[in-house]
Amino acid sequence: MKNSFKYIVVLIIIFFSIGLTSCMDTLTGNDNISPTVNVYRPISNDTIAVGTHEIIYDASDDQGLRNFELFVNDNFVKSIAMNSNGIKPAIFWDVDSSMINKTYSYHIVAYDLKGNGTASNKMTNIFVKLVVSPPSAPYELRVTKINTTTINLSWKDTTKNKLGYEVWRKTGFNGEFLPLKNLSPTSFNTNDQNLDPSITYFYKIRSYNDLGFSNFSNEVNSTGTGGSGSVIPPSNLIGTAFGTTKILLTWQDNSNNENYFKVERRTSVSSFQTVGFVSVDQNYFRDSGTGLQMNSEYFYRVKAISDDDSSWSGEIAVKTWSFDIQKPTNLLAIKSDSLTVKLTWIDNSTQEASYHIERKIGIDGNYETIAIIPLDSKSYDDKSFIKGFLNVYRVRGVNGIVYSDYSNETAITP
Repeated sequence: MKNSFKYIVVLIIIFFSIGLTSCMDTLTGNDNISPTVNVYRPISNDTIAVGTHEIIYDASDDQGLRNFELFVNDNFVKSIAMNSNGIKPAIFWDVDSSMINKTYSYHIVAYDLKGNGTASNKMTNIFVKLVVSPPSAPYELRVTKINTTTINLSWKDTTKNKLGYEVWRKTGFNGEFLPLKNLSPTSFNTNDQNLDPSITYFYKIRSYNDLGFSNFSNEVNSTGTGGSGSVIPPSNLIGTAFGTTKILLTWQDNSNNENYFKVERRTSVSSFQTVGFVSVDQNYFRDSGTGLQMNSEYFYRVKAISDDDSSWSGEIAVKTWSFDIQKPTNLLAIKSDSLTVKLTWIDNSTQEASYHIERKIGIDGNYETIAIIPLDSKSYDDKSFIKGFLNVYRVRGVNGIVYSDYSNETAITP
């Protein structure tokens, strides 16, 4: 027991000393702790092509990093300074044609602000070829409407070993994809012109080199919807804010083989997240869940999901209100004299600019606005009521495009 206790005490002292050294390093300004650095890619025993390869790495230091050095086969290649904003720089290894059919190793050295350096792990036995495979697929293909007869296609691609691109197009949902044009390997966008505005055009793109073609990119179309082809995407997606945390979405269902709809939402700095599911017999969704904030813009799309496929609408943007108007309550109607139906209610808000008075005749009638009265009003005299019929009333507060929920309905037969 005594020996065990001694070991525990020794361990505690060691851990305390390590922590104290680190704290003192920070507090005194001395920098006796070297950086940490690891490289992850390209990996050992890999085969790479001629071109520029980013070295994937991670590095840190308790007081800050100054620069990095790249070594290939233990020979210094170059020094890379830290970015002025403190973000670690991208490190690239330029592999040229003189290195073909040879093997190489590499590592990097990280230096902190005091000049302390640490070498990373070393990746070895990396073989260089002119080309090692067909290129990777282009990604994030997007469509931008220039005018009614012209659209622009743009995409991203990080592959270096390509000779060019093929753009494919099909006309209409049931059309067949056919090659449209070839583009140079430096291209990143192209226009398609003289289109018929009444027709939906679908696009995809792939790159190629001496070893073959890449996979196709995602598909896009001239309406901004997407999918793989067997489910017609929803269209005419419309979003309307009706509160600081309430948004109503409606859309047109164009397919008969989906099982349900999935509603997705994102912000300008986040990716799409699912916010709801809707049955196939419904083409609307009220978003009032978590995540919505006042005076904020949100982006929506609706996906149609079948047994083995999906398609999605174009994106729309909706901005929530900057404030809410509390609805009036306790609306009452009485006949104050032979010529007047008097309406009274409780004003619960300080945000309204006016009140809108609406009336319908009969239970099945349609509401019409009969008066707009100033803010803070609590009553209204209706002298245009329809005698001998059921007059039904409701009231709401309005301020520009912001409006409250309706009050309760009240009815009277004067």
